[in-house]
Amino acid sequence: MVSALVAATVLPVAFGLVETRSPAPLAPFGIFRNRRLGVANAVIACVGWP
Repeated sequence: MVSALVAATVLPVAFGLVETRSPAPLAPFGIFRNRRLGVANAVIACVGWP
């Protein structure tokens, strides 16, 4: 149980680090520079998509 929680925390962070250093990322994090879009994405991530 604890290992699953650790993996759920570490893996997204590792993905973000790899993607920010990649010349052609799968998920371009530049879209989060727009504050409204970043907040909307964070809300969707917390609430979930129906």
